[in-house]
Amino acid sequence: MDGIMLARFQIHIPFDIYIPTRLYSEGQPQQFEISGMQVAFHPPYPCSLTPNDRLLMSSAASDLPRKLERVSLSEMQEDTKINGEAAVRCNALQIDFSKPEFDRRRPENTAGALMASDPPVPLAINLVNNWLTRLRVLSRAAQIKPLDATKSIWRLRYLDDDGRLPERSEEKVRELISGAFTFNAVAMNSELWSAVDTLPWGYEPVATDTLLLDAAGAVEEVGPAIVLAFTALETRIGYALDLLSRMSGVNPKVWDWIQDRNDYRKEPSITEKFDSLLRVLTRHSLKQEGKLWEGFQNLRAARNSFAHNGQAIVGKKPVDWQEASRLVSVAREIVDWIDGLLPVAERRPTFDTESVQMESSFLIMVPEALQETQDGSPSRAGGEGAQK
Repeated sequence: MDGIMLARFQIHIPFDIYIPTRLYSEGQPQQFEISGMQVAFHPPYPCSLTPNDRLLMSSAASDLPRKLERVSLSEMQEDTKINGEAAVRCNALQIDFSKPEFDRRRPENTAGALMASDPPVPLAINLVNNWLTRLRVLSRAAQIKPLDATKSIWRLRYLDDDGRLPERSEEKVRELISGAFTFNAVAMNSELWSAVDTLPWGYEPVATDTLLLDAAGAVEEVGPAIVLAFTALETRIGYALDLLSRMSGVNPKVWDWIQDRNDYRKEPSITEKFDSLLRVLTRHSLKQEGKLWEGFQNLRAARNSFAHNGQAIVGKKPVDWQEASRLVSVAREIVDWIDGLLPVAERRPTFDTESVQMESSFLIMVPEALQETQDGSPSRAGGEGAQK
């Protein structure tokens, strides 16, 4: 192993994996080669991170990657069994990359540190997510989600063949870390507080609002978010057209015949509902709203490609979670536009959320990596890292 350097990538997984103690003790890494590097993908292991560590004020962000160190079985205090066999609770993964030398030059800016790192952090994340995907499918564990480098706790440490960090250098990094974590909060001002009380006890939201909120909460899964958002459009335009047809005096039997021909190929398409049918009843068409119409078409294309091929695609480009988030927002704008064509009493309750602003000075990410003293214990002095 002389002259071989190790790049050790460790990442916290935000759910627990239980492994029989016997298998954990006997577990060996999977060995393979990629991009000229030897790779050792280790089985899951226990680290000292807990759900409480991810709470906003329970830990400094710079402390979180330090807790990725492997916890020995003697320190574990759980008594869990799988089929009667003692089990270990694991919550981290480790990948060791090795080759004669890694490019450790300090990146020009921390924003480019992920791609500039050697090995690239996205490569490590892809390997982790590939393994998690296989586990998710076979275990039927819906709680397993792909990890995002910008939203996870991880560290990439360079070690020499003695297992120590290289000597400090002004030109080269020794470690990159991410202490990123997410939290959820709702900001209420006096107006929102009062607005909540305007809705009666026992209030049930319309299906469209539930679908839009569920879509917004699922954007990282892209496909399901797209389907939920498009279903919200179908639900609202269907309700609106039924209401508008009655207001316009259309014969109910004629309207029922238009809507239900016992053959879906003869019934109005979703595009016709937002254009031709709406124009007949209101003299308005979504096609007259350029940006909303474009967003509608993109959302429809993404939904159809996901429904038929399993991947949301717009213009031959896969939809990522950021684009999914934008499309969900467009869906909400379209629904609001539909409601503008309805009588006030038939519109969904709304509130101007832009009037609520929240400021926070909490430290979410830190630019400095953790260092180690000569005896191997962690220290807070100095260091390098990636800030997102």
